[in-house]
Formats: sequence, C-alpha cells, structure tokens
Amino acid sequence: MATFKMATKNVLSQSGFDEPVIASNVDFSSATFPAGHVIQTVFDHDDTITNFGHDTSYVDIGGSDIAITPTSTSSKILYVMNVGCQMVNNNNGVWVQILRGSTSIRITKIGLGSSSDWVPAPLMIATIDSPSTISATTYKCQIKVQQSVTDDDNARTNPNISNGNKGMFIMAQEIVG
Repeated sequence: MATFKMATKNVLSQSGFDEPVIASNVDFSSATFPAGHVIQTVFDHDDTITNFGHDTSYVDIGGSDIAITPTSTSSKILYVMNVGCQMVNNNNGVWVQILRGSTSIRITKIGLGSSSDWVPAPLMIATIDSPSTISATTYKCQIKVQQSVTDDDNARTNPNISNGNKGMFIMAQEIVG
C-alpha cells in the first residue's frame, strides 16, 4: 500500500491498482479552490416528445429546467441544454432563450433551414450566469419560430419544431468566481 503524507498526516492511500482513497482526516469543507474551478454539477435528461408548434411567442422547452444552489454569491453558473429536434417548413430559424427564474439572461437565433419534410435540427445553447445568490436557482429554455405563415388550411405550410427524436441533456455547473 502506498501512502501520500503531508507533514505527519496521511492524505491519500492506494493499494495496488485500486482507486486512491482520501484519508478520513482530510476535510474539503474549508478548502479554497481557484477561480474557474467547477465545484458542483447537476444534470438531467428528458426523453419526452414535445411538439413546440409554430408559435411566434416563446414556449417552454419541457424538461429543460434544472435547479442548482450556489455555495457563494460570487459563483458563476454554466447552463447547457442540448436537444435533438426536427423541423419542417422553417427557413427562418428559431429563437431560443435561457431564463433564470422568469428573467431572460440569453437570447440567440439559431438559423436552421428546412424543407417540406421533417429534417434534423439539433439545438444546443449555453451561457455563463452570475446569479449573486446562495438560494436555489432554476434555469430553463424557451423557444419560438422566427416567423409564422398564416395559411392554417394546411399545417405543413407553417413552420414547426419538435423534439420528436427525443434525447435532451441539461446541465448546470457552479464555477468559482
């Protein structure tokens, strides 16, 4: 067994090829990590199929919400949402926004063109936020098409987006500020 010591205290030990074990006398609760260090990660996935429709107003991307409780008011939060979508009849792209609670903190246009057939339209959006709180904070995404066509006699003439091929990944990381 190999043992790593600092002064007279055991810090780490390892037997053969086993994973190293941190000694029970090591306490990270008062450790100071450098700026940029990830100190907490929460993630989730969602396999729900949702048709976001052809609304030109923002609608929630169901399952994109995730809560994280920062440990310091100076922490940054990295929020990432990646979802496999498909689109039809939308040559103008979509707008996606990230919200902290009900406050929009990032809006971006994703220019995806499509034909009259459903085509893959993967969406990925990320932002770094400074929530300045140690309270639980919820992030989520909303989506809208850039422009809608008014011909309701044939729904296929309207831009439409769906995460019909499932597979959404959501992550929030607390980063030392």
